[in-house]
Amino acid sequence: MAAAIRQWERHCGAELVACWTTMLQFVVARPPTLGPDAWRLAKQLKAVGGNLQMPPWALALAVTRSDAWFLHDRP
Repeated sequence: MAAAIRQWERHCGAELVACWTTMLQFVVARPPTLGPDAWRLAKQLKAVGGNLQMPPWALALAVTRSDAWFLHDRP
């Protein structure tokens, strides 16, 4: 998890700004461009945020258009 967060910080300027019991919130300075980078990121986010309620392709599109990410994973 720490390695993924560090990679997101380097590649997208993602900063962890809040942490609740089952949710992480990031602010993103440089969202990825549509394509392989967004697809790779979407798969990583789905792995960490197991309760994301969208297919990976939709998440890959969403991360290119957002400056905030909310990851939720219920136990």
